[in-house]
Amino acid sequence: MDTLNQQNNRSLDIINLKNRDSLYLLKETLGALGTAYKSDFLFPIINEFLNEGYLAKIKNDSLKLGFQYFSMALNDLNSNYKYMYNQYSTSIEPYFYNTINYAEVVYGGADLNKLKTGGPSTNYEQFYDNLELWNLLTFKVETTISQQLLIDRLYKILEFVDKKIQEELNNND
Repeated sequence: MDTLNQQNNRSLDIINLKNRDSLYLLKETLGALGTAYKSDFLFPIINEFLNEGYLAKIKNDSLKLGFQYFSMALNDLNSNYKYMYNQYSTSIEPYFYNTINYAEVVYGGADLNKLKTGGPSTNYEQFYDNLELWNLLTFKVETTISQQLLIDRLYKILEFVDKKIQEELNNND
């Protein structure tokens, strides 16, 4: 996600220069806007534990709270991903359809040798004062920052839960 944000911020920097001669540099960075990554966070054992009602059997209030925070954090992360996917499918992808030759700007993971090149070229001058592109890039940066913060929060909660479980196990020995 950091690399996507770097590329999207670089696109914003290029547009912000207000230099028509620099707009061709967007060819190197715009592909990050058209990229949507999803991280699947699967916790089958924790989910089973929570869904079977075992949380009520935990006496340690800190551990119980940790599991509750975990559940909320995972829901927030999944909600953010749904928002990100909706943003991509309803705003970003349609924008690409109408304004950008995707094969010219495709980002990273795709096997570039398998994409057909050619077709109409992207007119990079159209991005000189393009509020729609500016906002798409800004929203994308905001969404990926939010996603990273939610992942970091979930990780910290898992560390807390792990610590509390270890304490409980040590107390029971």
